[in-house]
Amino acid sequence: MYEQIDHAEAREIINFQISYNKRKIKATWGLAILIISMYLLEEYFGGSQNVSVLVRMGANVAERVKEGEYYRLLSSVFLHAGFMHVFFNTYVLFALGGFFNRILGESKYLVIFFVSGISGSLASVYFGKASVSVGASGAIWGLFGASLALAVFKTGLIPEAIRLRLRRITLINLLINLGISFLPMIDMWAHIGGGLGGFLVSLPIIMRPNSRFAYRTLRYTFGVLAWLLSFLYLASISYGFYRFEPWKDQLKDELTRKDLSDVPFSMALPAHLVMVAGPKNSPENATFSFGDPKIDTLLIEIQFFHENILNHPANKEWLKEQSQQLLAESSVPAKVKKTIFLKETSDGSLLYYQQWPKNEGIVIHNYVFTHNHYAIKLGIIVDAQVTQTTADGLAKKMMMSIKDNAAQQADAP
Repeated sequence: MYEQIDHAEAREIINFQISYNKRKIKATWGLAILIISMYLLEEYFGGSQNVSVLVRMGANVAERVKEGEYYRLLSSVFLHAGFMHVFFNTYVLFALGGFFNRILGESKYLVIFFVSGISGSLASVYFGKASVSVGASGAIWGLFGASLALAVFKTGLIPEAIRLRLRRITLINLLINLGISFLPMIDMWAHIGGGLGGFLVSLPIIMRPNSRFAYRTLRYTFGVLAWLLSFLYLASISYGFYRFEPWKDQLKDELTRKDLSDVPFSMALPAHLVMVAGPKNSPENATFSFGDPKIDTLLIEIQFFHENILNHPANKEWLKEQSQQLLAESSVPAKVKKTIFLKETSDGSLLYYQQWPKNEGIVIHNYVFTHNHYAIKLGIIVDAQVTQTTADGLAKKMMMSIKDNAAQQADAP
């Protein structure tokens, strides 16, 4: 009797393997191509580890999602931070996703992947601590959740012998990946949310109904859901591109004239940057910042100091004193001192120096000059890969554009 059972199991496994190997994994290839394509675009637009690039392309930012940018819950699934991130997720997608693609078919497999991606993003927003999250890990953890459901419940999808072996493999994989989820820079809640979503959505698939009508209804429903979710994901990616235009070089954006409140000046600034005035601005001391550090690859800060608070006329001598103080100040890093220089331009004297905040990938190009009883400090904050020549060109345009509001009114017809 045992020999007959063994032979029956063997035939079942062989028949399953023959059928399994004939099935295609079109959906897995489609997902992988989209993931890799998005990664290549990230690199082209400024780098897959550049936070502003990721946010402009649709990264999951909890603060923005809560403000109504729900499309990020979907678009973030196909973004990745760095080569190893995209490589590992793509590898697991083929290893685990290919298995489910073959045994479930295109529609049911895609629904599990897409629903898990959304549930992982939601968990990240409402329970996680990451300010910016990207990656298909939540969706892939959904496949782990589906694997757990398939291993726990008896089903006609796979032979019983394979199910029992899958149970052990699934538990080992879950323990390993759960341990990885606690590592720094890993969005643990996206993993947990994705895994739970995948487990729940896979239950009606695994618990196949006995009624032919119910089976056809379920099959039709998942087919419609697969198309609908595919459209929503592609629409979310497209909307992010349309709204933030990540392919644009913000350093080469057109300049538009903006009036600066509290101080009697206007100047030309990049059109896309939103201006925020300092909370304690006054005619003698005013600060303005332009751009959102989580979105824009270019940030600008401008400070105005009237000579009344400098206790010195805002002129060449004052700039020379500032240069000497910076060079003599012990708290100023040697790296910064090497960039300090005072030069004469056609429009007057200019003090220049660079600074590096804690994020070593960012550099601040500082330009200090004087104009009409004011000392003005212009800071251009960009990626460290941007050349000084490029920053100088933008700074020159802005400095030359400064006009007195009173003079403009007098010139008006």
